[in-house]
Amino acid sequence: MPAGLTIGKLVAAVERRGYRVTAPTLRFWEARGLVVPERTASGYRHYDASDVDRVETICRLQSDTHMPLAAIADYLDALDRGLEPALPDAAPPEPPRVGVGESETEPGDDGGMLELTADELCRAAGIDAEFLSSLQSYGLLADGEHFDRTAARIAAAARVLAEHGIEPRHLRPFSAAAERELALVDAVIAPATRTLDGSPRGTSSGAVGDAEQGGDGVPPDAEELAAACGQLHAALLMAKLPGRY
Repeated sequence: MPAGLTIGKLVAAVERRGYRVTAPTLRFWEARGLVVPERTASGYRHYDASDVDRVETICRLQSDTHMPLAAIADYLDALDRGLEPALPDAAPPEPPRVGVGESETEPGDDGGMLELTADELCRAAGIDAEFLSSLQSYGLLADGEHFDRTAARIAAAARVLAEHGIEPRHLRPFSAAAERELALVDAVIAPATRTLDGSPRGTSSGAVGDAEQGGDGVPPDAEELAAACGQLHAALLMAKLPGRY
């Protein structure tokens, strides 16, 4: 294999070995020190056969053992120091993998009620513990030890953006926009969730039955409106793409 592979040729070489990887993912891994190519005088990345082997190893570890990136980095570091690190004996139970662009759960279902540990969330979203901590520090995910499917979707979307250079610290406008959209939902839902004397429904004789609440206590109308806001937001973004670049 000739030396001085470009990032595109490295992607093709890895694909010939049966693994799929993208250029943004390679740049993401580079930022975390997993694969560090040489640079030409003009700044272009150049890879060699050892880099192809290393990328294949990362892909294989992710696929076969579901190791998070932080653990893979430790494993590669041990290899680089001439050690023979042990692999996990068996993969832990795999949480449902969460992708970006997949169909969202319908309002009223229990898709968000899946309970994941931090490690399971990382595997489901394809991130590591450091990235999870960053999402939490910028308020994109709540602090805690357990997460639901919605949290995994947030993490997966943030991972894709990070692979293109948009880090968690850049994502605060998304959270602010969600709060503004939620204010519209509140304006519709809040009056309907209170009794004539102003107390929340469920605390008086005018209480709404459990059938009118979602599994997490969210009124179905609120879920429907929030889903509509999300669909509108995504559709407006897509509508503005043609002819922009």
